[in-house]
Amino acid sequence: MPNSRAVSSQSRARIAHVITEFVVGGAVDNTLLSCAGLDRACYEVHAIGGPGAWEQRARDSADRVYVVPNLVRPIRPCSDIRAIWDLVQIFRRERYDIVHTHSSKAGLLGRVAARLAGVPWVVHTIHGFPFNDRTLSPLVRKALLWSERLAARVTDQLIVVATPNVAEAAKRGIASAREIEVVHSGIDLRRFSDRPDRLAARRRLELPETGLVVGTVGRLSPCNAPDVFVEVARRVSAIRSNATFVIVGEGELAEETWRAAGGHPAIVFLGHRGDVPTVLPAFDVFLFPIRWGGLGRALTEAMIVGLPVVASATNGVPEIVQHDETGLLAPVDDIDSFVTAVVRLLDDGAERTRLGDAAQRRVIPAFGADVMVDRLAALYERGLGRTLRPTGSRDRAVG
Repeated sequence: MPNSRAVSSQSRARIAHVITEFVVGGAVDNTLLSCAGLDRACYEVHAIGGPGAWEQRARDSADRVYVVPNLVRPIRPCSDIRAIWDLVQIFRRERYDIVHTHSSKAGLLGRVAARLAGVPWVVHTIHGFPFNDRTLSPLVRKALLWSERLAARVTDQLIVVATPNVAEAAKRGIASAREIEVVHSGIDLRRFSDRPDRLAARRRLELPETGLVVGTVGRLSPCNAPDVFVEVARRVSAIRSNATFVIVGEGELAEETWRAAGGHPAIVFLGHRGDVPTVLPAFDVFLFPIRWGGLGRALTEAMIVGLPVVASATNGVPEIVQHDETGLLAPVDDIDSFVTAVVRLLDDGAERTRLGDAAQRRVIPAFGADVMVDRLAALYERGLGRTLRPTGSRDRAVG
Protein backbone atom coordinates (compact mmCIF):
# COMPACT_ATOMS: atom_id res chain seq x y z
CA MET A 1 0.00 0.00 0.00
CA PRO A 2 1.52 3.38 -0.98
CA ASN A 3 2.52 5.71 1.83
CA SER A 4 0.35 8.81 2.10
CA ARG A 5 3.15 11.11 3.20
CA ALA A 6 6.90 11.23 2.85
CA VAL A 7 9.35 10.46 5.61
CA SER A 8 10.33 13.58 7.53
CA SER A 9 13.67 15.13 6.67
CA GLN A 10 14.18 16.48 10.20
CA SER A 11 17.44 15.62 11.94
CA ARG A 12 15.87 13.16 14.39
CA ALA A 13 13.48 10.44 13.29
CA ARG A 14 10.26 10.11 15.28
CA ILE A 15 9.39 6.53 16.15
CA ALA A 16 6.62 4.91 18.18
CA HIS A 17 6.85 1.42 19.62
CA VAL A 18 3.39 -0.06 20.23
CA ILE A 19 2.72 -3.03 22.53
CA THR A 20 -0.62 -4.45 23.62
CA GLU A 21 -0.15 -3.89 27.36
CA PHE A 22 2.67 -2.62 29.57
CA VAL A 23 2.67 -5.89 31.52
CA VAL A 24 5.59 -7.95 32.75
CA GLY A 25 6.71 -10.24 29.94
CA GLY A 26 9.27 -11.01 27.27
CA ALA A 27 7.71 -9.05 24.40
CA VAL A 28 7.34 -5.96 26.58
CA ASP A 29 10.91 -6.32 27.84
CA ASN A 30 12.08 -6.48 24.22
CA THR A 31 10.00 -3.42 23.33
CA LEU A 32 11.24 -1.28 26.21
CA LEU A 33 14.87 -2.28 25.72
CA SER A 34 14.47 -1.19 22.10
CA CYS A 35 13.02 2.15 23.21
CA ALA A 36 15.74 2.75 25.78
CA GLY A 37 18.64 1.76 23.57
CA LEU A 38 18.04 3.97 20.53
CA ASP A 39 20.41 6.94 20.31
CA ARG A 40 18.54 10.11 21.22
CA ALA A 41 20.77 12.11 18.90
CA CYS A 42 19.08 10.19 16.08
CA TYR A 43 15.62 9.28 17.40
CA GLU A 44 12.76 10.66 19.42
CA VAL A 45 11.17 7.53 20.85
CA HIS A 46 7.62 7.13 22.13
CA ALA A 47 6.06 4.03 23.73
CA ILE A 48 2.36 3.27 23.36
CA GLY A 49 0.45 0.48 25.09
CA GLY A 50 -2.42 -0.59 27.29
CA PRO A 51 -2.28 -0.29 31.09
CA GLY A 52 0.06 -2.56 33.02
CA ALA A 53 2.61 -2.95 35.80
CA TRP A 54 5.49 -1.75 33.62
CA GLU A 55 4.04 1.70 32.85
CA GLN A 56 6.73 3.38 34.94
CA ARG A 57 9.45 1.36 33.25
CA ALA A 58 8.02 2.54 29.92
CA ARG A 59 8.32 6.15 31.11
CA ASP A 60 11.93 5.48 32.08
CA SER A 61 12.65 3.99 28.64
CA ALA A 62 10.91 6.37 26.21
CA ASP A 63 10.75 10.12 25.67
CA ARG A 64 6.97 10.05 25.85
CA VAL A 65 4.45 7.38 26.83
CA TYR A 66 0.82 7.02 25.82
CA VAL A 67 -1.33 4.63 27.87
CA VAL A 68 -4.35 3.58 25.79
CA PRO A 69 -7.07 2.07 28.05
CA ASN A 70 -8.92 0.53 25.09
CA LEU A 71 -5.85 -1.45 24.06
CA VAL A 72 -6.36 -4.81 25.80
CA ARG A 73 -5.30 -8.38 25.10
CA PRO A 74 -8.74 -10.10 24.90
CA ILE A 75 -10.78 -9.78 21.71
CA ARG A 76 -13.40 -7.10 22.45
CA PRO A 77 -14.80 -5.63 19.21
CA CYS A 78 -16.04 -2.36 20.71
CA SER A 79 -12.82 -1.70 22.61
CA ASP A 80 -10.75 -2.77 19.62
CA ILE A 81 -12.47 -0.28 17.32
CA ARG A 82 -12.00 2.47 19.88
CA ALA A 83 -8.35 1.49 20.27
CA ILE A 84 -7.79 1.83 16.52
CA TRP A 85 -9.36 5.29 16.63
CA ASP A 86 -7.23 6.27 19.66
CA LEU A 87 -4.08 5.14 17.87
CA VAL A 88 -5.00 6.95 14.65
CA GLN A 89 -5.43 10.17 16.62
CA ILE A 90 -2.05 9.76 18.34
CA PHE A 91 -0.26 8.86 15.09
CA ARG A 92 -1.73 11.84 13.23
CA ARG A 93 -0.91 14.25 16.03
CA GLU A 94 2.67 13.04 16.51
CA ARG A 95 3.42 12.53 12.80
CA TYR A 96 5.76 9.59 13.35
CA ASP A 97 8.24 8.56 10.69
CA ILE A 98 8.07 4.95 11.88
CA VAL A 99 5.53 2.94 13.85
CA HIS A 100 6.93 -0.34 15.16
CA THR A 101 4.32 -2.72 16.58
CA HIS A 102 4.84 -5.74 18.83
CA SER A 103 2.62 -8.70 19.80
CA SER A 104 -0.47 -9.97 18.01
CA LYS A 105 -3.19 -7.58 19.19
CA ALA A 106 -1.16 -4.38 19.02
CA GLY A 107 0.34 -5.69 15.80
CA LEU A 108 -3.03 -5.92 14.09
CA LEU A 109 -4.68 -2.79 15.50
CA GLY A 110 -1.51 -0.72 15.39
CA ARG A 111 -0.69 -1.51 11.79
CA VAL A 112 -4.23 -0.75 10.63
CA ALA A 113 -4.16 2.54 12.55
CA ALA A 114 -0.74 3.44 11.17
CA ARG A 115 -1.94 3.03 7.60
CA LEU A 116 -5.11 5.01 8.27
CA ALA A 117 -2.97 7.77 9.77
CA GLY A 118 -0.57 7.80 6.84
CA VAL A 119 2.55 6.71 8.73
CA PRO A 120 5.34 6.37 6.13
CA TRP A 121 6.99 3.19 7.39
CA VAL A 122 5.32 0.43 9.42
CA VAL A 123 7.32 -2.31 11.15
CA HIS A 124 6.05 -5.32 13.06
CA THR A 125 7.92 -7.83 15.22
CA ILE A 126 6.41 -11.30 15.46
CA HIS A 127 7.36 -12.49 18.95
CA GLY A 128 5.42 -15.72 18.49
CA PHE A 129 2.69 -17.02 16.22
CA PRO A 130 -0.66 -16.83 18.06
CA PHE A 131 -2.25 -19.41 15.77
CA ASN A 132 0.06 -22.04 17.30
CA ASP A 133 -1.76 -21.77 20.63
CA ARG A 134 -3.23 -25.26 21.03
CA THR A 135 -5.66 -24.11 23.71
CA LEU A 136 -7.63 -22.16 21.10
CA SER A 137 -10.32 -23.68 18.89
CA PRO A 138 -9.44 -24.49 15.27
CA LEU A 139 -11.75 -21.71 14.11
CA VAL A 140 -10.04 -19.09 16.27
CA ARG A 141 -6.60 -20.29 15.22
CA LYS A 142 -7.60 -20.04 11.58
CA ALA A 143 -8.94 -16.52 12.14
CA LEU A 144 -5.67 -15.52 13.80
CA LEU A 145 -3.70 -16.87 10.85
CA TRP A 146 -5.81 -14.89 8.40
CA SER A 147 -5.42 -11.74 10.49
CA GLU A 148 -1.63 -12.16 10.36
CA ARG A 149 -1.76 -12.60 6.60
CA LEU A 150 -3.93 -9.52 6.10
CA ALA A 151 -1.91 -7.35 8.49
CA ALA A 152 1.27 -8.31 6.66
CA ARG A 153 -0.15 -6.65 3.55
CA VAL A 154 -0.04 -3.25 5.26
CA THR A 155 3.43 -3.79 6.74
CA ASP A 156 6.64 -2.45 5.26
CA GLN A 157 8.99 -4.60 7.34
CA LEU A 158 8.34 -7.85 9.19
CA ILE A 159 10.74 -8.98 11.90
CA VAL A 160 10.97 -12.35 13.66
CA VAL A 161 13.03 -13.17 16.74
CA ALA A 162 14.30 -16.57 15.58
CA THR A 163 15.55 -17.82 12.23
CA PRO A 164 13.17 -20.86 12.04
CA ASN A 165 10.24 -18.43 12.24
CA VAL A 166 11.13 -17.14 8.76
CA ALA A 167 10.35 -20.51 7.19
CA GLU A 168 7.15 -20.88 9.21
CA ALA A 169 5.90 -17.43 8.19
CA ALA A 170 6.58 -18.24 4.56
CA LYS A 171 4.96 -21.67 4.83
CA ARG A 172 1.85 -20.13 6.42
CA GLY A 173 1.51 -17.57 3.65
CA ILE A 174 2.20 -14.56 5.85
CA ALA A 175 5.15 -13.26 3.84
CA SER A 176 7.97 -14.55 1.69
CA ALA A 177 11.34 -15.23 3.28
CA ARG A 178 12.92 -12.27 1.49
CA GLU A 179 10.41 -9.91 3.14
CA ILE A 180 11.36 -10.93 6.68
CA GLU A 181 14.36 -9.96 8.80
CA VAL A 182 15.64 -11.78 11.89
CA VAL A 183 16.42 -9.62 14.92
CA HIS A 184 17.07 -11.71 17.99
CA SER A 185 15.38 -10.51 21.16
CA GLY A 186 18.12 -8.78 23.13
CA ILE A 187 18.92 -9.14 26.82
CA ASP A 188 20.33 -6.44 29.09
CA LEU A 189 23.59 -8.21 29.90
CA ARG A 190 24.48 -5.73 32.63
CA ARG A 191 21.76 -7.25 34.83
CA PHE A 192 23.86 -10.43 34.97
CA SER A 193 27.24 -8.85 35.71
CA ASP A 194 26.94 -8.79 39.51
CA ARG A 195 25.21 -12.02 40.45
CA PRO A 196 25.73 -14.15 43.55
CA ASP A 197 27.52 -17.47 43.57
CA ARG A 198 25.62 -20.74 43.84
CA LEU A 199 25.69 -21.02 47.63
CA ALA A 200 24.76 -17.38 48.25
CA ALA A 201 21.89 -17.61 45.78
CA ARG A 202 20.51 -20.69 47.50
CA ARG A 203 20.73 -19.14 50.93
CA ARG A 204 18.81 -16.07 49.73
CA LEU A 205 16.08 -18.31 48.34
CA GLU A 206 16.13 -20.71 51.30
CA LEU A 207 16.90 -23.64 49.03
CA PRO A 208 18.94 -26.68 50.11
CA GLU A 209 22.62 -25.76 50.20
CA THR A 210 23.63 -29.25 49.13
CA GLY A 211 22.22 -31.46 46.42
CA LEU A 212 21.24 -30.44 42.90
CA VAL A 213 18.58 -27.98 41.74
CA VAL A 214 16.62 -28.11 38.48
CA GLY A 215 14.77 -24.89 37.78
CA THR A 216 12.52 -23.17 35.30
CA VAL A 217 11.41 -19.56 34.85
CA GLY A 218 8.35 -18.36 32.98
CA ARG A 219 4.68 -17.62 32.99
CA LEU A 220 2.62 -20.57 34.20
CA SER A 221 0.64 -20.94 30.99
CA PRO A 222 -0.14 -23.76 28.53
CA CYS A 223 2.66 -22.51 26.28
CA ASN A 224 5.32 -23.05 28.93
CA ALA A 225 4.04 -26.51 29.96
CA PRO A 226 4.34 -26.33 33.76
CA ASP A 227 2.49 -29.66 33.87
CA VAL A 228 5.41 -31.26 32.05
CA PHE A 229 7.87 -29.73 34.51
CA VAL A 230 5.92 -31.10 37.48
CA GLU A 231 5.68 -34.60 36.01
CA VAL A 232 9.40 -34.63 35.20
CA ALA A 233 10.11 -33.46 38.75
CA ARG A 234 8.00 -36.28 40.21
CA ARG A 235 9.72 -38.96 38.14
CA VAL A 236 13.27 -37.72 38.58
CA SER A 237 12.96 -37.11 42.32
CA ALA A 238 11.78 -40.71 42.71
CA ILE A 239 15.14 -41.95 41.43
CA ARG A 240 17.44 -39.04 42.41
CA SER A 241 16.54 -38.10 45.96
CA ASN A 242 19.11 -35.28 46.10
CA ALA A 243 17.30 -33.23 43.42
CA THR A 244 15.10 -30.20 44.11
CA PHE A 245 12.86 -28.69 41.43
CA VAL A 246 12.12 -24.96 41.46
CA ILE A 247 9.38 -23.11 39.56
CA VAL A 248 9.70 -19.33 39.17
CA GLY A 249 6.67 -17.55 37.75
CA GLU A 250 2.96 -16.91 37.99
CA GLY A 251 0.11 -17.16 35.52
CA GLU A 252 -3.29 -18.58 34.73
CA LEU A 253 -2.16 -22.14 35.50
CA ALA A 254 -0.61 -21.30 38.87
CA GLU A 255 -3.32 -22.93 40.97
CA GLU A 256 -3.59 -25.95 38.68
CA THR A 257 0.18 -26.42 38.75
CA TRP A 258 0.19 -26.15 42.53
CA ARG A 259 -2.48 -28.85 42.77
CA ALA A 260 -0.59 -31.08 40.33
CA ALA A 261 2.51 -30.81 42.52
CA GLY A 262 0.37 -31.94 45.45
CA GLY A 263 2.72 -30.63 48.10
CA HIS A 264 5.59 -32.77 46.78
CA PRO A 265 8.61 -32.07 49.01
CA ALA A 266 11.01 -31.85 46.06
CA ILE A 267 9.01 -29.16 44.20
CA VAL A 268 9.38 -25.53 45.29
CA PHE A 269 7.30 -22.59 44.04
CA LEU A 270 8.93 -19.15 44.23
CA GLY A 271 6.21 -17.19 42.43
CA HIS A 272 7.05 -14.15 40.32
CA ARG A 273 10.55 -12.77 40.84
CA GLY A 274 11.88 -9.48 39.56
CA ASP A 275 15.45 -10.55 40.33
CA VAL A 276 15.85 -13.51 37.96
CA PRO A 277 19.59 -12.83 37.37
CA THR A 278 20.19 -13.49 41.08
CA VAL A 279 17.93 -16.56 41.11
CA LEU A 280 19.41 -18.48 38.18
CA PRO A 281 22.83 -19.08 39.82
CA ALA A 282 21.04 -21.26 42.41
CA PHE A 283 20.22 -23.79 39.67
CA ASP A 284 22.37 -26.64 38.35
CA VAL A 285 20.12 -27.43 35.36
CA PHE A 286 17.53 -25.32 33.53
CA LEU A 287 14.47 -27.17 32.22
CA PHE A 288 12.47 -25.44 29.47
CA PRO A 289 9.63 -27.68 28.19
CA ILE A 290 7.95 -24.99 26.04
CA ARG A 291 5.23 -26.08 23.59
CA TRP A 292 5.14 -23.09 21.25
CA GLY A 293 6.28 -19.47 21.10
CA GLY A 294 9.19 -17.51 19.70
CA LEU A 295 12.58 -18.23 21.25
CA GLY A 296 12.11 -17.79 24.97
CA ARG A 297 13.95 -15.06 26.85
CA ALA A 298 14.11 -17.20 30.00
CA LEU A 299 16.05 -19.81 28.05
CA THR A 300 18.48 -17.21 26.72
CA GLU A 301 19.00 -15.77 30.21
CA ALA A 302 19.72 -19.21 31.65
CA MET A 303 22.36 -19.76 28.97
CA ILE A 304 23.88 -16.34 29.69
CA VAL A 305 24.68 -17.41 33.26
CA GLY A 306 26.17 -20.68 31.98
CA LEU A 307 23.45 -23.14 32.96
CA PRO A 308 23.17 -26.41 31.03
CA VAL A 309 19.68 -26.50 29.53
CA VAL A 310 17.17 -29.18 28.61
CA ALA A 311 14.62 -27.70 26.22
CA SER A 312 11.89 -28.61 23.76
CA ALA A 313 12.98 -29.03 20.16
CA THR A 314 10.41 -26.59 18.81
CA ASN A 315 10.12 -23.18 17.16
CA GLY A 316 13.26 -21.08 17.60
CA VAL A 317 14.82 -23.14 20.38
CA PRO A 318 17.10 -25.32 18.18
CA GLU A 319 18.69 -22.15 16.81
CA ILE A 320 20.55 -21.63 20.08
CA VAL A 321 20.31 -25.09 21.66
CA GLN A 322 22.17 -27.51 19.42
CA HIS A 323 21.64 -30.97 20.86
CA ASP A 324 24.68 -32.26 22.73
CA GLU A 325 26.62 -29.09 21.88
CA THR A 326 25.00 -26.14 23.68
CA GLY A 327 22.35 -28.10 25.56
CA LEU A 328 20.00 -31.06 25.28
CA LEU A 329 16.77 -31.20 23.29
CA ALA A 330 13.66 -33.32 23.74
CA PRO A 331 10.47 -33.62 21.69
CA VAL A 332 7.54 -31.49 22.86
CA ASP A 333 5.62 -33.14 25.73
CA ASP A 334 7.89 -36.22 25.68
CA ILE A 335 8.15 -36.82 29.42
CA ASP A 336 10.45 -39.83 29.11
CA SER A 337 12.95 -37.90 26.98
CA PHE A 338 12.97 -34.97 29.40
CA VAL A 339 13.52 -37.31 32.35
CA THR A 340 16.40 -39.06 30.59
CA ALA A 341 18.07 -35.75 29.70
CA VAL A 342 17.70 -34.27 33.18
CA VAL A 343 19.06 -37.40 34.88
CA ARG A 344 21.99 -37.43 32.47
CA LEU A 345 22.97 -33.92 33.55
CA LEU A 346 22.34 -34.50 37.24
CA ASP A 347 24.68 -37.49 37.15
CA ASP A 348 27.53 -35.82 35.24
CA GLY A 349 29.06 -32.62 36.59
CA ALA A 350 31.63 -32.43 33.80
CA GLU A 351 28.84 -32.61 31.22
CA ARG A 352 26.98 -29.82 32.99
CA THR A 353 30.07 -27.64 32.85
CA ARG A 354 30.78 -28.44 29.20
CA LEU A 355 27.28 -27.64 28.00
CA GLY A 356 26.93 -24.59 30.25
CA ASP A 357 30.18 -23.07 28.99
CA ALA A 358 29.18 -23.73 25.39
CA ALA A 359 25.78 -22.14 26.02
CA GLN A 360 27.43 -18.96 27.29
CA ARG A 361 29.71 -18.76 24.26
CA ARG A 362 26.71 -19.15 21.96
CA VAL A 363 24.42 -16.48 23.36
CA ILE A 364 26.47 -13.69 24.93
CA PRO A 365 27.95 -12.30 21.68
CA ALA A 366 24.63 -12.50 19.80
CA PHE A 367 21.89 -11.68 22.28
CA GLY A 368 22.92 -8.48 24.02
CA ALA A 369 20.45 -5.59 23.89
CA ASP A 370 23.06 -3.48 22.10
CA VAL A 371 23.23 -6.00 19.26
CA MET A 372 19.44 -5.93 18.90
CA VAL A 373 19.26 -2.13 18.94
CA ASP A 374 22.04 -1.74 16.37
CA ARG A 375 20.26 -4.18 14.08
CA LEU A 376 16.97 -2.32 14.46
CA ALA A 377 18.66 1.02 13.81
CA ALA A 378 20.09 -0.32 10.55
CA LEU A 379 16.62 -1.44 9.46
CA TYR A 380 15.11 1.90 10.44
CA GLU A 381 17.71 3.75 8.36
CA ARG A 382 16.86 1.59 5.40
CA GLY A 383 13.18 2.39 5.82
CA LEU A 384 13.84 6.09 6.29
CA GLY A 385 16.00 6.16 3.21
CA ARG A 386 18.72 8.11 4.96
CA THR A 387 21.70 7.43 7.18
CA LEU A 388 21.67 8.63 10.76
CA ARG A 389 24.65 8.80 13.05
CA PRO A 390 25.70 5.44 14.54
CA THR A 391 23.60 4.36 17.49
CA GLY A 392 24.99 4.92 20.94
CA SER A 393 23.45 1.77 22.33
CA ARG A 394 26.72 0.48 23.74
CA ASP A 395 27.19 3.63 25.80
CA ARG A 396 23.56 4.33 26.67
CA ALA A 397 21.85 2.89 29.72
CA VAL A 398 19.49 0.11 28.68
CA GLY A 399 16.36 -0.91 30.60
